[in-house]
Formats: sequence, structure tokens, C-alpha cells
Amino acid sequence: MGGEAVRNMLREDGSGVVLSAFAYYPRLQVLHILPDRVQLVSLDFPPDGPSTGSRFWDELRFFDGRIAEDGTITGEWLCAPLDTEQGGIVDDTVFADGTWETAQIPEARN
Repeated sequence: MGGEAVRNMLREDGSGVVLSAFAYYPRLQVLHILPDRVQLVSLDFPPDGPSTGSRFWDELRFFDGRIAEDGTITGEWLCAPLDTEQGGIVDDTVFADGTWETAQIPEARN
């Protein structure tokens, strides 16, 4: 499993930095809690384990969501700071509520 997370660090005038993080999970545990709840738990991401120095990456270790009728899974996510500085913008205090979703898997054609 893999995906993309985006974090905007903008000044009041709209200038700033937009970071797009791509994550790949080589081993993922999927828990289906009936009837429609799903938990996705990374078993080895980030590679160094929790508390790699970035609360942003730590938040990407666990997702809780619900299965929709079309087979997609959606949920809420807390976007934590990257605990970094880019171009004079320090990202170490703001948490933002967000959402996540899986892509719909197309039906197989015969």
C-alpha cells in the first residue's frame, strides 16, 4: 500500500511551501471490524519505527476508517507538523484535521 499526503505551510499573504509526501508500506495489517470499520496499521513504516523525529510521519502509521458501498475506505486523519524548517518557515506547532480515502479498485474484466 502507498499513497500521498500533502501539507501546506503558507504565510498570511499566501506565499510559502507546499510539501507532498509519498509513503510506501511494505507490510500492512488490515483489520476488518464488522460490519464496516477498517483499521490499517503499518508494521514497519517509517523504517526506523515511531518517533523518528517527525510527528507527521508518526501519524502515518495508523488509519481508522469505514468501508463504503462502492468498496472504498474513508476516514479522518490528524496531519501533524513535520517538525522541520523550509525556506524560513518553521513547521512545528500546527495540527490540522484531514481526511483520507482509498482508491476504488476497478472490477476485473473477462
